[in-house]
Amino acid sequence: MILRIHRCRSRGFRPLAWAIMIFQKMSPFNAFSYNHMAISYVGQTGMWKYADSTLNNGVVYGQQELEFYRRYRVTHTTRLELAAEDVGFKAWIEANAGKKYDKWSIVGLIGKALHIFKRNPMGSDFRRMICNELILSMISRFCNVQLGDSDDYDLIMTAELVESI
Repeated sequence: MILRIHRCRSRGFRPLAWAIMIFQKMSPFNAFSYNHMAISYVGQTGMWKYADSTLNNGVVYGQQELEFYRRYRVTHTTRLELAAEDVGFKAWIEANAGKKYDKWSIVGLIGKALHIFKRNPMGSDFRRMICNELILSMISRFCNVQLGDSDDYDLIMTAELVESI
């Protein structure tokens, strides 16, 4: 099965998106900076579908390409080939659908970036997910990668992990 992992940035001026980039030591003015990550996969119709986790909706899957590109501009894409069958991936993505966004994990990551914490004490593993945790969950499940605590991964660490697979 072919998947694509996307690094994205929100379209338009979004203060939270800019804050995420700044805390990740990325310039919001750099075209390759990103504040979001998502997965795309080929759906039953043969068209690319998108899955991500957002503040308002939590984990959502099955989004149409046009709908996704209205909200985000993709700055980088990594293609992964999984040994998983479509059925296994579909069961996994459906099991994660509706999981709420973990706002406290973001606060913990900011505290970690500011060296207030060594580890993120505010996350909730995979019970609630920020966007990169959806990617980490998929990697853990289908690429047999040992992660440690998913709450300690920021966007850059997740992107580096994806590139190393």
